[in-house]
Amino acid sequence: MNIPNILKLIFLTMIFFITALINANCSTVSRESNDRNNRESAYNAAYQEAENTRMQAASLANEWRDTKKLLDSSKKSASAGDYDKAISLANKAKLEYQMAIAQVQHNEENLKVTPFYDPDAAPEDDVKNIQAFFRNKFPGLPDTEFANGFYAMDPVMRVNWEAIEEFPPYVPAIEEGEGIWNTPFKNQKDYNDCFNEPGIMTDYPRWDREAGEVETLPMAINKCREINGEQALKYESPEMLALQAYIAYQSRGNLTEVLVPHDDPRAL
Repeated sequence: MNIPNILKLIFLTMIFFITALINANCSTVSRESNDRNNRESAYNAAYQEAENTRMQAASLANEWRDTKKLLDSSKKSASAGDYDKAISLANKAKLEYQMAIAQVQHNEENLKVTPFYDPDAAPEDDVKNIQAFFRNKFPGLPDTEFANGFYAMDPVMRVNWEAIEEFPPYVPAIEEGEGIWNTPFKNQKDYNDCFNEPGIMTDYPRWDREAGEVETLPMAINKCREINGEQALKYESPEMLALQAYIAYQSRGNLTEVLVPHDDPRAL
């Protein structure tokens, strides 16, 4: 074989390998593109299912606030190309919305067998019906005693409760909560800047007109923290429980009065 033929063979061999390499790369890119499209489609389907379930929960006025954060995080993960995480978050949100729907259905079933329940009653009528039921069930019991719950209705439990109150086991939690309450945030503000004073247990739950939802005390605590640049506390965390213990202790003797704004159908 002469030199020109050898060069020609080498040249053709190089062309063959280059072509094969290009085809292999194109095939890989095509597979990756198809895989990405498939994962994106799977995410879109998962997100839409979660959104449909959210709308159903919202129609029952029981859309859990924190679950919406899962959907927002799902969107962010999808935008970053992390479809596996995005799908997982969307599925978790869907499950929580299903639980919210089931909660409403469960509550409705319980209400149907509640002696004082009247589906057509206004809030004031509900109060009258509930009070009348318990006054008839426990005749002679002063209204103020009902705040003590079982301890007011069972003499044995009342004695045990009063004995425990002589050396309350929850004092350490109250002291810890007081320390947390008075510890400044990073911006040098504290809970007093949000609530003025700690005896606020009887102000909750309340209707938050701006958010369009019922606000509980833990929600209010976390809102205060977030406004001041702090992370929200988990509802069952030691810090949250200690804060509530301190607030409850400082609220002793205060009357609970839930105000229902009649000009807001969402509240009703």
